[in-house]
Amino acid sequence: MPQQLLAVLAHHREATFQQLHLLMRPYTTRQSMSAPLNRLRRQGLVDFTVLPHSMRTRTWYLSPVGIQITRDWTLMHGRPRYPITSASAASMKTTHTLTVLRTHLTFAADARRRGDEHGALDWTPEVSHALGDGERIIADTLMH
Repeated sequence: MPQQLLAVLAHHREATFQQLHLLMRPYTTRQSMSAPLNRLRRQGLVDFTVLPHSMRTRTWYLSPVGIQITRDWTLMHGRPRYPITSASAASMKTTHTLTVLRTHLTFAADARRRGDEHGALDWTPEVSHALGDGERIIADTLMH
């Protein structure tokens, strides 16, 4: 579970506790997600920032050590390197990142309801496409 959490945070860059719970373990207790997440924080691999005006909602992201550990994982090959490395960096992209992830959660919930396979890593955020002449476009997501 801790390695999966690191992979999901590396893949999505940041997520709220509720989003992580719904994405990875929707039918389990909150404790099944909070214990490994807090263990990773104590180990210095993840951190969080509290969202403003949110009743103390936390958004979780990889620490610099967590980024270093996950950087060479197969999951990250071909992914652009836009890690969130601090609470201030997390807060600058939070609204957009969490909205895209909320959309992913809708697809994941529908897939579960229909009995289809769709996991936490079957949706890739911020996929860059070359347009030619050195120009690029970054799509919000790519669904697998």
